[in-house]
Amino acid sequence: MRGLYFTNDLMFSSRILSAAQSAGWSLSTVMSLAALADQLPGDPIGLVMIDLASPGAEVASIASQVRAVWPQARIVAYGPHVDHARLEAAARDGCDQVYSRGQFMQDFPRLFDETLRSS
Repeated sequence: MRGLYFTNDLMFSSRILSAAQSAGWSLSTVMSLAALADQLPGDPIGLVMIDLASPGAEVASIASQVRAVWPQARIVAYGPHVDHARLEAAARDGCDQVYSRGQFMQDFPRLFDETLRSS
């Protein structure tokens, strides 16, 4: 299964990529809406993860681009626990799940297996 990870945090993304590989996923890191659009064609996308602290992480735009091509894709976002407004907006703007960064750090390894089971 294929997934996309919208982030500019290269240190943390290495942990995500490692977990994805262990779960049998092909995960691509994207850092802009243009890069996201380039990754949408091809094999089905099952999971999109959005780091809300990344520049350009416009959830509504990301969600609409992804859903236009892969409506079944699971979209999750995470951000600082103190940024309540942004976390709430991410839920309104099309994310299936929204986590604080701490919650995401604990749960991200399970996202790959859960997404496979639900697809």
